[in-house]
Amino acid sequence: FGKDPLYFSMYSACASAFLKHGDTLSGLLLVLSFQLLNRVNETLSISLKNMQVVEDMLVVTIPRSKCDQAGLRSKVAHLAANPFDPALCSHTLLALYLMKGRQPRSTSALFDGEMESNRKCFTKLLSRHVSEMIVSGEAERSAKDVGTHSIRKGGVSWAANGTTAGPSYYAISLRANWNLGVQQRYVGLEGAQDMYLGRILAGLPRTDSARSEDFMALPPHWHEDDLEVVDGIIDSIYETSVRKNMNSLVLRRITASLVHHMPALVALNGSKYNLPLSPEEKAALPTPITGGSSDFLKATGI
Repeated sequence: FGKDPLYFSMYSACASAFLKHGDTLSGLLLVLSFQLLNRVNETLSISLKNMQVVEDMLVVTIPRSKCDQAGLRSKVAHLAANPFDPALCSHTLLALYLMKGRQPRSTSALFDGEMESNRKCFTKLLSRHVSEMIVSGEAERSAKDVGTHSIRKGGVSWAANGTTAGPSYYAISLRANWNLGVQQRYVGLEGAQDMYLGRILAGLPRTDSARSEDFMALPPHWHEDDLEVVDGIIDSIYETSVRKNMNSLVLRRITASLVHHMPALVALNGSKYNLPLSPEEKAALPTPITGGSSDFLKATGI
C-alpha cells in the first residue's frame, strides 16, 4: 500500500509499450485493472461468462473481492470503448487476447493459466517498462515506487481528479468496491454515473470542448445487415471454447473494435497483429460503424 499511483501518463505509456511488444496478456491486465479500479488478482479472476453488452458498453461482473470473499456484494462495472487509441481500448485488447493462436483454453477463465504465475510475470514486466521510462526521462519516480497496486490507485486518481467534471465520490467508491459503512445501506449502484465513469477511465477526452464529440463517441459496431457475415468471421477468429463461454453479443462488439483498430495495429506491429482469416474472409469483412451517431446504438454515460 506504500506504492505511488500509476498516473494516467505513465499508465498510457505502459499500455502502449505492451501493445507495441505484442504482450496482449499484460496490456489487457493493465487496462482492465485500471478501468475497473480492480486489484490485479480480482482482474485475474474474471470469467468469460461474467461479461455482457448493455447498450454501448461492456458490463463486467466481479463476484468476489478482497473485502467480500463470500460474494455477498458483487461489483458491476461498465467499460467504454476507446475508438481513438487501441492501447487503451478494453474492447480491442479483449479481442486481441482471445484470438486464435494461443494455447487452447480448458476453462471459462478470461486469464487462463496459473494466477500467481501470471501476476508475477506481469509485475516484472510493468517494473521493466517503468524503469525504461525513468531512464529515458519520461518518468521521474523510482521503479521501486510503482507496483501492481499502483494501477488501482492511478485509476482512482484519474477518475476523481483527471477531469474538471469528475463523477461522484459514491460512483468511484462503488466501482472500487470500498466499504461505505452505514452509507452502504442508502447508496446503491445506478448505471448513469458508472457509465460516465467508464468513459472517463477509458481515456476519452472530456475537458477540451473542441473534442467533446469524442467523449460521446459510440463504440465501433455492426450494421444489422452485416451480422450473418460477422458471425462467420467470429467463428474463424476465436476458438470453440471462447465462443462457447462468452456471450455472442460481446464477441460481436469486441470484434468490431478489433477490425476498426486493425490498420493501426498492423502499422504498429504487423508480425504480431494479423487477423486469422483467409483472403476471401478478409475481402468480405464489413466495415464497422463509428462516430457519434447510429441508427442501431445510442451513447450512454454522457
